Amino acid sequence: MKVWLYLSLSSFLLLPLIWGLSLFLKTDFNVIIVILWMFWVYNWLKYILQEKKKKEKKAF
Repeated sequence: MKVWLYLSLSSFLLLPLIWGLSLFLKTDFNVIIVILWMFWVYNWLKYILQEKKKKEKKAF
């Protein structure tokens, strides 16, 4: 179950990168796609970790 969760999360986080690089691979726009992907991953990981900390605080 945990492996499935990690695989689905990683595929969700890689989705914009795959779409962006497949559509704009031959242009210079792919640099912007990579930067936006890094922003996407940062925000989602920040959100996930904050939710985890909130649950841990409620447990105590």
